Amino acid sequence: MRALAASALESFTLENVVIHTKDADLTLPRVEFADANLGRDEAMMLFLPDTPHDDMVSMVSRLRASRIAIPEIRVAGKDGELNARDYVVQGVDSGKFARLDFAGFEGRFFPSDKGETRVKMRPLFM
Repeated sequence: MRALAASALESFTLENVVIHTKDADLTLPRVEFADANLGRDEAMMLFLPDTPHDDMVSMVSRLRASRIAIPEIRVAGKDGELNARDYVVQGVDSGKFARLDFAGFEGRFFPSDKGETRVKMRPLFM
């Protein structure tokens, strides 16, 4: 990761981030940024559906952080639900990352008339 002046880096937590779409709601109870070059308000814009596309691309392409952690991700919609745990991205630099880990996910889906389908994934490290 490129060196930044220590005063330009911030560590903060976004809480109760909820993203509504026409098909589902995405809930992130906590999003933790460590040593990020974006401030809290600008980071929050990454999760707002009305953030203009060009602004989003600009923020992601210049985002740097030693670590971004999302302990829990919940997706709920009319066709099912998915819960992921311990999503951690390390070494974020200009839209790329050095490492991605998550503890896994579990979900239940209800395809039209086919009953319930369950999925489960174990930990992933990239």
